[in-house]
Amino acid sequence: MTDREVLLLLNRIPSCNARKVRVLLDVVGNVQDIIKEEHLKTMSKATLFGARFVQSIRENLKTFDCAHELRELEKQSIKIITFLDDEYPRYLLEIHDPPVLLYVKGEIIPQDNMAVSIVGSRKASFYGQEMAEKLACQLALRGITVVSGMAMGIDSAAHRGALKAGGRTIAVLGCGVDIMYPANNKKLHETIMQHGAVVSEYPLGTEPFHYNFPKRNRIISGMSRGTVVVEAAKRSGSLITARLALDEGREVYSVPGKADSFNSAGTNNLIKEGARLITHADEIIEDLFPQLEEMKTPVSSNILDSESNRVRKRQTLDENARKVLSCLNFEPVHIEQLTQITDIPESEMYSILAVLEITHHAKRLVGGGYIKSGV
Repeated sequence: MTDREVLLLLNRIPSCNARKVRVLLDVVGNVQDIIKEEHLKTMSKATLFGARFVQSIRENLKTFDCAHELRELEKQSIKIITFLDDEYPRYLLEIHDPPVLLYVKGEIIPQDNMAVSIVGSRKASFYGQEMAEKLACQLALRGITVVSGMAMGIDSAAHRGALKAGGRTIAVLGCGVDIMYPANNKKLHETIMQHGAVVSEYPLGTEPFHYNFPKRNRIISGMSRGTVVVEAAKRSGSLITARLALDEGREVYSVPGKADSFNSAGTNNLIKEGARLITHADEIIEDLFPQLEEMKTPVSSNILDSESNRVRKRQTLDENARKVLSCLNFEPVHIEQLTQITDIPESEMYSILAVLEITHHAKRLVGGGYIKSGV
């Protein structure tokens, strides 16, 4: 077996990580010697891993079809980056238990060492998704890679925001990279591969078992200089990512939510516990990437309007339209409510909302509610 093939085998042992492999290398000298029987006997006595770990290596030697694995990798254009490779994410290598290797669809490049993760609730509110997309877009415009977990809700919004800015994003899966999960994110999955990477430590064919995701979260935070939690309930998996980031000495940021919001209970508690409250990517950049503070954010008409453009567009609206716009936020408001608040007749309200939609000030949602548009 080659070094890479041995590492593929070791990666199939759940308790194995890059730090353990380095200890083994100190004992036996090189990667290929790790799986030799005479060295397995030595390792059982000379390391703290014990006979059970050594037995796992022996069992995998009998069952692992390395030739089949390599054929599948080539067939599906999946790359392997081991912890011994230069392409391995630098900050991921610094965590307590870095993975032995990553399966990669797409590309990991040196720029990805400047990364921030954005995580949050799968059942996110409209406000949460808007904020995740906004922050990701602002970060990507500065050349910062956005890392998340491809889940519905906040994760997907973060990936979309980075892609809208023409930036890079990395999705870390809790299953094999050959498994499409969640299934309705197929288009997003394909786009990320073209503008970043879809990665996993799990071998091909690994299903998205619920117990994979907490372990997966250490890679999301580990690849990142800081982690932003946008929306999270008190027992959200996103809080696990935040705790892992804190344990590794990384920065944690939290987007505030409504005081009575179930989805914001976790993020608001993070702020109470010392996470930095943020509402704009500049607050992250001044902490983590001060060298970028003087860099002007490029203006792109199909991504984000500059503040001056938003002011100019608002000035073209008549008084009633501005009045309605002032009543909109990131939570849906229905026509009946707007009519009551503004005293504008319902017949006129339809025309005003149509104008606000055309000018991209407002967005109509399924169900008839309206929210403020733009980031």
